[in-house]
Amino acid sequence: MLLLVLGACTGNVGGDDCDTTVERSYTVSVPAEDAQLEYAVETCQADAAACPDLCEVILMRQQIQSLSPATCDVRFTSNEAKVDMKYQVAKPGCAVPLPVGEPGSNF
Repeated sequence: MLLLVLGACTGNVGGDDCDTTVERSYTVSVPAEDAQLEYAVETCQADAAACPDLCEVILMRQQIQSLSPATCDVRFTSNEAKVDMKYQVAKPGCAVPLPVGEPGSNF
């Protein structure tokens, strides 16, 4: 498999890492405003192992391009979910190398 990198950095380029670690807190109303978010909240309340799914839904809603949160801490009050998370995003001008398939393949 070939990897194609166009104008992208893939780690430590020029002494500067391409990823930035972000720590953010979010508050979600309980019940949530839509079915997908409410499902993620209810699932997290029932099973702490499902809370990263809630964090991923929040990242998606915020249009944050991150693979998945590095940390996801959720605490519930009677009418809110307090969500603290840490995730990584690419710095401007950096990109992940895109895999390019072998000639004649569909990838």
